Amino acid sequence: MCVLSFPFILAMAFFKDAALLVMALSFFFFNFALQPMINTLTARYTTLKMRATAFGIYFFAAFGIGSMAASFAGFIAQNFGLSWVFVGLSVSNLILIALSLLLTRVRNPLEAME
Repeated sequence: MCVLSFPFILAMAFFKDAALLVMALSFFFFNFALQPMINTLTARYTTLKMRATAFGIYFFAAFGIGSMAASFAGFIAQNFGLSWVFVGLSVSNLILIALSLLLTRVRNPLEAME
């Protein structure tokens, strides 16, 4: 989903008016479609004993650390311009894509520790 949403968030830095609205709606569609998938994958790939911890870490990262995003975005917008906020978000999206690709290479966590 990050790969599908990446071009739309990057395009938001360069488009205006109706095209910006279309890019934003497309990004939001893919971004919010990710939430049910994350919940399903977290529940499926964690043991019953670690499930609450996994969801706790996920929600802390999403809402705790994510709540600071507005402050950082405001700082970037005031100092560099609004288009740089979208460029920065697309870089964050690229980091997520790279981490996802890295995690797909790890088939067994015990093998990764060796």
